[in-house]
Amino acid sequence: MVDDGEHLKVYLDNIEILKGENKYVIPLSDISIIVLDGLATSITTRLLEACSKYNVILVTCDKKHIPCGIYMPFNQHSRTVKIIRKQVQWNEKIKKELWKKIIVSGKIKS
Repeated sequence: MVDDGEHLKVYLDNIEILKGENKYVIPLSDISIIVLDGLATSITTRLLEACSKYNVILVTCDKKHIPCGIYMPFNQHSRTVKIIRKQVQWNEKIKKELWKKIIVSGKIKS
């Protein structure tokens, strides 16, 4: 989960996250999905290319913190695509129940 005001770029096959004076470096091989939650987050096109290489999915959120877009590599793993297609087809009742569980678990602030 990447919050507002952070800058993301590639550093030696790692994602480098800059936020103010702090810098975090995580191997891209350890990541399967990145959620960009913030309208002031920036990302380099070189990182987008590296995410494709490592089959990392990027999800963007709107100002209400609701996922609104997805970036998936062309060479994606077939298992990932099957899972996402299945989730997209869930009915509203299941989506609302899962959203409630996420909120209750404290993972997302509403």
